[in-house]
Amino acid sequence: MKVTICRGLPSAGKTTWAKEQVLKSGGRIKRINKDDLRSMLDNDVYTPKNEQLIKSLVQKLTKIFVSAGYDVILDDTNLAEKTYVDLIGFLRVNEIHYTVKLFDTSVEECIKRNTARENPIPNDAIHRMNKIMLKILIPEQCFSS
Repeated sequence: MKVTICRGLPSAGKTTWAKEQVLKSGGRIKRINKDDLRSMLDNDVYTPKNEQLIKSLVQKLTKIFVSAGYDVILDDTNLAEKTYVDLIGFLRVNEIHYTVKLFDTSVEECIKRNTARENPIPNDAIHRMNKIMLKILIPEQCFSS
């Protein structure tokens, strides 16, 4: 079983791709998304305490699904270095195989798609995240499973 970590800007197509993979898999793939969990559990309220619980829940769900024989897709942005490094560390400690799928959608296209969202995020947030994206090395240069 493996975990696919999606990385990319908001509106880059990560969730759309992940949902397509789940649908095509016939139930063999599970999708986990922190935004969806935050919405469900905390009515979209972000606090550091809530976020620690969400992070813990993502790890527990990932481990449960992989142990039960499912592949997992984590379709968050996964751009924050600490979040990404912590996630890779968790997968390595638990000997869970993973791949990284980088969504290299242009910032202009992401902003265009963002405006069509039900709950768009501020465009300046996409620009800030794009600066992080530009610094990302090819993940295989940093980590491999």
